Amino acid sequence: MSSAFAAAGLIWFVIFVYALAGSVDLGATFWRMVFARTADHEAERIAARYVSPLWEAANVFLVLIAVALVGFFPGASYAYGTVLLLPVSLILILLTLR
Repeated sequence: MSSAFAAAGLIWFVIFVYALAGSVDLGATFWRMVFARTADHEAERIAARYVSPLWEAANVFLVLIAVALVGFFPGASYAYGTVLLLPVSLILILLTLR
């Protein structure tokens, strides 16, 4: 029973880190957009330098969430897969049409 709590705690920690990385990425992208519209190209270059690596780190944590869910709770991942089959299929079709 305690291993399930430890696994759930690990998943929540990864979700928390993903939320932090995503918020920093959003902030850096916002300031890059602001500085791109002004004449301050040095600040825009600095903001752009920090956007790409953080975006990659955020994506790694997103993959870790899915891997941890499947690895620790296979029954829950089956339930999520069943529930999300229609929305994810619709998203993929719309991305293909785009």
